[in-house]
Amino acid sequence: MLARSQVCSAILPLAAGLATLASSPEVARADDAGPVEPGPDPEETRLDLGEPGFYLALDGSLRSVRLDYAYQLADRDPVHWLSLGEEGLWLLAGVAWYGLDRERNLADWDLPSWKERFTLEAWRFDNNHFPINFMGHVLSGAAYYAVPRANDHSLPVATAYAFMTSFVWEFFIEFREKVSVNDLILTLGAGMSIGEFAHRTWRYFAGLPPDASTGRHVLSGFLAPPIYLRRAIDGTPQSRPGPYDALGFSNETKLHVSGGYRATVHDYGEAHTTHGFWFEGRASSVPGEGLPGSFLLFFYDADRAALEVTGAVGEQSRHWELRAKTQLLGLYGQVLDRGGDGLWGTAAWTLAYRYRFQDFPGFNDRLGILHLPGLEAELHQRRSGIGYGLRARLNGDFAGLHSAAYGRWKELGLAEGEVEKTVLRKHNYYYAWGGSGRLEAQLDLGPLTLAGGAALGLYDSQEGLDRSQEALTIDSDLRDRVIDLDLSLGLRVPDTPVVLRGTYGSTARRSRLDAIVVDRRIQSWALSVGAGF
Repeated sequence: MLARSQVCSAILPLAAGLATLASSPEVARADDAGPVEPGPDPEETRLDLGEPGFYLALDGSLRSVRLDYAYQLADRDPVHWLSLGEEGLWLLAGVAWYGLDRERNLADWDLPSWKERFTLEAWRFDNNHFPINFMGHVLSGAAYYAVPRANDHSLPVATAYAFMTSFVWEFFIEFREKVSVNDLILTLGAGMSIGEFAHRTWRYFAGLPPDASTGRHVLSGFLAPPIYLRRAIDGTPQSRPGPYDALGFSNETKLHVSGGYRATVHDYGEAHTTHGFWFEGRASSVPGEGLPGSFLLFFYDADRAALEVTGAVGEQSRHWELRAKTQLLGLYGQVLDRGGDGLWGTAAWTLAYRYRFQDFPGFNDRLGILHLPGLEAELHQRRSGIGYGLRARLNGDFAGLHSAAYGRWKELGLAEGEVEKTVLRKHNYYYAWGGSGRLEAQLDLGPLTLAGGAALGLYDSQEGLDRSQEALTIDSDLRDRVIDLDLSLGLRVPDTPVVLRGTYGSTARRSRLDAIVVDRRIQSWALSVGAGF
C-alpha cells in the first residue's frame, strides 16, 4: 500500500517532470543556413547526399535536418493571454455543466475543510462513473493541453497550462468535494497523449500555401480552428513555408489518416455482431522523416503522435476503444535511398493511453490504462517493395479496471456492517498501479501488410485512499492480469485510397479479489473497409 504523499506525488512525473524534460537550446536562424544546395541528379538510382545529416525535400532541395528542426522550434510566437483566456473558457463551460447537473453532483459533496485540502487529508480516489473518469476527464485534459499547443507554446509550457487548469478545477472550483487524485493524474497524462495528436493534426491542416483559395481557407478553419483563429486574432499569416505535399499542405507536419466501416463478431462463449467505425492516424513533425536521406535527430517536442479509435453497436451490444500514443522525446534515425529502401527507427520516451468499454449480454469489461512515460524502440527496413518492422515498449501504468471477481466475492455474503471499497461497490471497478509491455511485428509485401502484436499488463489495487476510507471495514486487495493478442492482414488497393483489412483480437483477463480468481477471454474477428491518405 502506498502512502498518501507517495500517491499524490505520482502526478509529478507528468507535471513537474515533463515541464523540465526539454530545455530550449540555442537554435540557428533560418537565414543563417545560407543558400540551399541543389539535390542530386534525379536519374540516379542510388542516393548520394554526401555527409549524413541531410535529406532530399519534396521540392528537390537538399536540406539540413538540424537546421530545419531548429527553425521549427524557433518559428514560434506564443500568445499567453489567448491561452489563459481559452483555458478560462473551458473552466467556465465546466462550471455551467456542474450547475446544470447539480442534482447528480450534490452526491459528491464531501465538504472538506481548506486545512484538509492543503494538508492532503482530503486527497482521495473518487467513486464516479467509469466513463466520466476515464473518458470525460481525459477529453477535458486533451483540450487543456492542445489549446496552448495551438497557441505556439512548447511542450513543457503547454504541460504546465494543462496541469494548472486541471488543478484549479479540482482544488478550487470543486471545493465542496475532496480533491480527486485520479482526476489529476488522468486529466494531465491521458489528456496529453490525445491532445498532442489533435495539435499535430491541426498543424497539418493549418499549413496552407501563400496562394490558397478561399475554399482552402474555409477547410483549414474548419479542420484546424484553434490555430486558424489564433492567427486571425494576432494577424499572423495563415500560410506556412513549403515544400508542400500532394494535398497542398506544408510538409512541416506529416499526417497519415485512414478510417471507415467495420463489422465485428465478438465471442466470449456467446457470439454477438457489432457494426461501427474505425479511425487511425499518425502525425510527425520530424523533418525529412520518410524522405530520402541519412540522419540522426534528437527530438524533444513530442514530435510523433498516433491515435486509434473504434466504436460499434449491435443488438444489446456496445464496444468502444481508444488508443493514443505520443513520443515525447527521443532519437529518430534513417538511411533511405530514392526508392524508399533502407532503415529507419526510433528510441523514445513514450506516453500512451488505452480506453476500452465493452457491454454485451452476460459480459462486461472496462479498462482505462495510462501508460506513464516509458521506453519504446522500433526498427524498420524496406528493400525492393518488401519491408519489416519491429516495435517494443515498456511502461509503468496507472489504471482503472473492471473486476470480474467482485460479483462472485459478493455472492459469498458480507457480515452485517461490513463495508468494501466504495468505487467497487457502486461501479465494480478499482484503481491500480502496475506495468505493461508490448511487442509488435509487421511485414509489408507490396500492397499487403501482415501485422501482429502481444501485450502483458499486471496490476495491483490502491488501498488506503478511498473517497470514504474512514467508513470502510474491508479494503480488499484486487489484482488483474491482462493479455492481449492481435493479428491483421491489410490491403492497400494500388493507385487508390481504398483500404481493406481483416483483424483478429483476443483479450484474456485473470481477476483476483482475495481468494476469488476469475478467468475470462473475449475474441473478435473484424472486417474493415475504408480509405486513407
